[in-house]
Amino acid sequence: MIRYRTLMGTLFAAFSLTAIGCGPSLHKFDGIVTMDGKGVGGATVVFVPAEGTGTIGSAMTTAEGTFSMASSDPAVGIPAGPYKVTITKSAIVSGDAPNASDPNAMKNMQKMMQNIAKASKDQLPAKYSNATSTPLKVVVPPESQPLKLELTK
Repeated sequence: MIRYRTLMGTLFAAFSLTAIGCGPSLHKFDGIVTMDGKGVGGATVVFVPAEGTGTIGSAMTTAEGTFSMASSDPAVGIPAGPYKVTITKSAIVSGDAPNASDPNAMKNMQKMMQNIAKASKDQLPAKYSNATSTPLKVVVPPESQPLKLELTK
């Protein structure tokens, strides 16, 4: 009986280790986002599987517009295949919260919220913000690196 359990435990462990290695190969790669020939810094780049299911990859661009693509785990990339790419960039709004003891606190809060709403609009053309409308389509792994994503107005 003990031999049987030992044998079954060993077979289960071997099967589990084999199954872990059977997933799709993952690809990490670098890219650059430009508009009018200049790097687009502070943008969010998202790779959405063209078939609608699968691993989504995302990255933030540096001030120069470069990015490194990986999955939600930075140690691994995304599976090979066709992807739609969305790119968004919103302004960062900062400021101090109104003082609650100020008699104009509510007015100041409303003004601050209006400023945030104005500034938080996407700074890039809307066609790049949605997976259904984006003209950016790529195949992973890219043929050349860095992957160049040129945006137009």
